[in-house]
Amino acid sequence: RVGLGAKGLVTLEQERGTLVAVRGSLHGARDIPLDLRARGSDELGWDVRVELGVVGRERPRLELRPDPRVEPGQHSPLITTRHRVVGDTRTLEIYDEGLFDALARFPDHRARFWDAGVSVELGRDLAALDPDALEELITQLARAC
Repeated sequence: RVGLGAKGLVTLEQERGTLVAVRGSLHGARDIPLDLRARGSDELGWDVRVELGVVGRERPRLELRPDPRVEPGQHSPLITTRHRVVGDTRTLEIYDEGLFDALARFPDHRARFWDAGVSVELGRDLAALDPDALEELITQLARAC
């Protein structure tokens, strides 16, 4: 199980919808900062974002962008969803296959990787979102930091 040192759950009801946020750190060999945010609105549904580590301000070294024109595996056999790889595809090789399996549960996710952090927007298709899927994703993302 993921050891989470959260400073608390914050829920805000706003005119444009609801915001749920958890900030804290993952406990393990080293503490890894975690920021989990979910925004809900009647019109758009839920927008869920997970950030771990230190997310840079510069361009990420690697990005996975949803693209319906891309065939699964077109850029790499590790990518089993319709995503364009932006950056050096050889960078994919440093990550564990389990990370891409965890991301594949969210077929229209957008993932960005920096040297010390990662940011993932889960996309609109949240059918696979449950506590186990979220825990597996966070565990795999922590390994990538």
